[in-house]
Amino acid sequence: MTVLHAGRLLILAAWSSFFLWLLTLGKQHLGRLLHPGLWWLVGCGAVILALFLVASFRSRKRQNRQFLYMELTSQVILLIPLLFFLHVRTARFNETTLATRTVNTDTILRMREFQEENDRQIAEENGENETPLTRLFFQADKFEGKEIEVVCQTFVNDKLPEQRVMCYRYLITCCAADAQPIFVFINTENIEPVVGERWVRVRGSVALMGKENKKVVAIAPDSLEYVEEPTFPYAY
Repeated sequence: MTVLHAGRLLILAAWSSFFLWLLTLGKQHLGRLLHPGLWWLVGCGAVILALFLVASFRSRKRQNRQFLYMELTSQVILLIPLLFFLHVRTARFNETTLATRTVNTDTILRMREFQEENDRQIAEENGENETPLTRLFFQADKFEGKEIEVVCQTFVNDKLPEQRVMCYRYLITCCAADAQPIFVFINTENIEPVVGERWVRVRGSVALMGKENKKVVAIAPDSLEYVEEPTFPYAY
């Protein structure tokens, strides 16, 4: 077996193992990158790489040593993206990201069109008691005066309205690259100070604040508890 052949086998083995790990023990990390409806793409990638790995083991083709250095360099480069994932495991969208990402009009129209289907999918995963944040954000009028429960991430800032904190999730279409924040407000007048950048489960009644054509939900909480980050932290 030549050095180049061994290098190719190593790369195929590393990437196929990485994809298989994402689909098993690494689901918590994959949930911060990709829409759950598209995880089958990672599975297909793992199968294809595994097939290439098997085929490469059976190959006995002699390698031309003339470009050995260049070939080895290109093989090492193919392993570099795996190192990037070490950062992804701890990286999070946070309050800094809120200043650079907004929900555009096309997104609002698309979300209203597919809202009912998304609600059914989210209800199956999160349970009947949890109200999808997408509905609260895009269909605020339907929830005025109602009791709801929502899970979201807190944002505390002096520039927000008095006695209000923002509670948000990122809305995605396919993956983290297109994530855009959606949010509700929590009335903090009658509760303990809220810690920023923490996941919470909020139960309470809904009031609306803002202008007629742009109302936002404000929750008067009956209870607020800190919870672990969801396996899939985005709204969709």
